[in-house]
Amino acid sequence: MISVIIPTFNTKKEWLRKAITSALDQTYPDVELIVVDDCSNIPFSGLEREIDDARIRWFRNEENLGVSATRNRGAVEAKGEWLAFLDADDWWAPEKLALQIELMENNELKWVYSSAFQTTQDGDVVSISRAQHKGNVFRKVLVRQIIIGSCSGVLVERTFFESLGGFDATGKAVEEDWDMWIRFARKAPTSFIDKPLVFLRTFGTASRSAELGARLERVKNLFDKYREDLAEHDLERYAKAHYNYVAARQYYIRGSWITAAIHLARAWVACPRYFSSDRLKLLFKKVRLFQRVSKSI
Repeated sequence: MISVIIPTFNTKKEWLRKAITSALDQTYPDVELIVVDDCSNIPFSGLEREIDDARIRWFRNEENLGVSATRNRGAVEAKGEWLAFLDADDWWAPEKLALQIELMENNELKWVYSSAFQTTQDGDVVSISRAQHKGNVFRKVLVRQIIIGSCSGVLVERTFFESLGGFDATGKAVEEDWDMWIRFARKAPTSFIDKPLVFLRTFGTASRSAELGARLERVKNLFDKYREDLAEHDLERYAKAHYNYVAARQYYIRGSWITAAIHLARAWVACPRYFSSDRLKLLFKKVRLFQRVSKSI
């Protein structure tokens, strides 16, 4: 059985319903859903009383614990041999779990992921993020978030997840999904389904713009956490360049061009070899895409 864990906190009702429905509609036959509400104003957005399906178990935190602790609680309550995490504002293609479990079992893997669709808040597909990395990806994921689909894209063996202690809920803010993939990659290789199987609501979220500074701080804390690993693999300057590159891209998208230029210069000073023609093309492609979509929503 696969246990699907959906953490939710004040999620729009129609979004949570779509996430739950997409998990229930999987072609893989043996699925349970564990919906964990992190002390929302309206528990489970009111859906606990509306969706009657024996495959769903509902849990609620008595206080707001954050998404990492909420996912971990879901894992503790899980009964399946495999864990799949689905964010409450995302949803899956019907064959997502079936294709991933086949890949895992045929290749004796502990964890896999997939390509993903990027959508607007209304669910309109804007672009595809292609998964590219498989095998031993530890060095790569140590400096970049290369696991497409984030938490919503990963399927993992439950005992493997438990052996690594779950998501970091210690209190110091890090990019919790990226941190988890680093720990996965240190212990086991991975692979992916090239077909996009996850739909991520990426464009048009005002809160993501407002919390940019906090997100960059989480990335900085992540690199601090793995400073010894970065030094061991001679990746400290590369990581610093990547941090500033991401900051430059995000500030430019939000119209803070001077700040973006400063971060881009810092990235170049930190590690000139970080830059390539492909990376610069990707930078301008992502900026143009965000600007185009922002004008249409």
